[in-house]
Amino acid sequence: MGLLEVGEGPAPEHMEFAGVTLPYPGEHVCGDGWFCEHTPARTVALLVDGLGHGMGAAEAAQEAVATVRQRLSKSPAEILNYVHDALKKTRGAVAAVVEVCPREGRLTYAGIGNISASILSKGISRSLISHNGTLGMTVSRVQEFRTEWTPDSVFVMHSDGLHSKWDLLSYPGLISRHPALICGALIRDFRRHRDDAGVVVLKAA
Repeated sequence: MGLLEVGEGPAPEHMEFAGVTLPYPGEHVCGDGWFCEHTPARTVALLVDGLGHGMGAAEAAQEAVATVRQRLSKSPAEILNYVHDALKKTRGAVAAVVEVCPREGRLTYAGIGNISASILSKGISRSLISHNGTLGMTVSRVQEFRTEWTPDSVFVMHSDGLHSKWDLLSYPGLISRHPALICGALIRDFRRHRDDAGVVVLKAA
């Protein structure tokens, strides 16, 4: 059982995005969740991984998504602080929020816990840092990291339900395809099969 959504925005600030979440084998609900809001000027995306799996993890992920929907005007760090407060009534989660402002050529990222994130641009892949902690429990520091966003940029973030030893450049032509295909390839080839799994891809088009 998986959840797949794709979307794109109008030119000239054209953005494509997709996300996939898959539950722990045998579960009927998924503890990973994602959300993306796109406008021509700004795209905000969340990936959240509720602790463990099953209903408790899914409830934490759903609460995080609901909180982000209400706080879209805020910065990634501010959004995560709101999520931290909202998840205190749940078992907790790890999560990351990314903001892309193509007109300014800027990507801003903030993450808590073991969410992996990378941006590929000009043939170079760079990892973005998520600080240790668990939203809803203990968060020592929420920090934003900024980097350049260019017309050839591809951004990927995923939960620990995927191995992190992937390399998009090892797939000939994949980075030129829609993010849904990129998500599918990463889930197919790097899913751990012992946890919920989630991946989100944003791509300038």
